[in-house]
Amino acid sequence: MSKKMKLSPRSITIIVLLVGLLFITSGASITYFSHQFTRIAIATTGVITNVDVSRSSNGSGSTSYTYMPTISFVDEQGIAQSARTPTSSHKYNLPIGTEMDIRYNPYDPSRIKLDKWFDLWGFGALFLAIGFGIFAYVVFAAQQKKKYDDSPRKPNAPIENPEQVIAFLRKMGRDAEADEVLKKMQSADNDARPRD
Repeated sequence: MSKKMKLSPRSITIIVLLVGLLFITSGASITYFSHQFTRIAIATTGVITNVDVSRSSNGSGSTSYTYMPTISFVDEQGIAQSARTPTSSHKYNLPIGTEMDIRYNPYDPSRIKLDKWFDLWGFGALFLAIGFGIFAYVVFAAQQKKKYDDSPRKPNAPIENPEQVIAFLRKMGRDAEADEVLKKMQSADNDARPRD
């Protein structure tokens, strides 16, 4: 029988950070290549001449379709060109003859992108947002863990050193709570004193 490998919290944190770094690296690369493309790309209007349909089914039996249009346009040299969009989408289910604003690479007119923000920048921005979101989550979780570890009292644990708790609450800027603990301590001390 094989033993299940149990990962330590530190190992899990490193794996999560590596996944975040992978997203950031991918997003930065996509954004860089989009920037290089838009720097030289020429904007024009083309016409949809064909739409390729892709069908996919999931385990529950539902079917979805995505569409990849072929767009014909005339380049700056006056030569008729035709190219497919690099991505497919359910939003591209458009009739043949529909005009679309595009950008094309003048050195390779088969490389086109729709002249829309998401088509130019969206994938890079999405990957960067996910990557930085993962990093922000890990940093936040580490700060919360540090606060918990620095806390003199863990949840449901008895208060062994009330002065430490008061000092911690004041350090955290929770003076009202510190004053409340101090009052309870003084009240408990008064009740514990022998009466004459």
